[in-house]
Amino acid sequence: MQEIKLTLKNLQVDANNNSKSSMGDKYETGRAMVHLEQENLSKRYYDLELQYKVLLGLTLSKRETVHLGSLVKTESSTYYLSVGLGEIRVDSEVIFAVAPTSPIGQSMIGKKVGDVFTFNQNHFTIRSIE
Repeated sequence: MQEIKLTLKNLQVDANNNSKSSMGDKYETGRAMVHLEQENLSKRYYDLELQYKVLLGLTLSKRETVHLGSLVKTESSTYYLSVGLGEIRVDSEVIFAVAPTSPIGQSMIGKKVGDVFTFNQNHFTIRSIE
């Protein structure tokens, strides 16, 4: 998020420092590309901000069923049902941070220890829910 903020600031400074030259269309095209990049970065920042708010709101409470905030261990993988960050490493353990709205997240929600869920035609048995 900090990198995006800095890039947005730099883009704005560049846009403000550029004065219209005799280049005409080339100048307008450059400004349009900078504006498009600013829009894309702003959207990315907004998405990250939403994910950050979800993470801040998570409570680690042990329940019998998989829910938002659960750490789900199967026979082959560990999943953290939170936001879609993908693979993260904690010490030497690989954990997949997945959103509850993702296909794999949806297949786990509400399951209990011993239940099986299917993702990409693979079957996983839930060994523990923390």
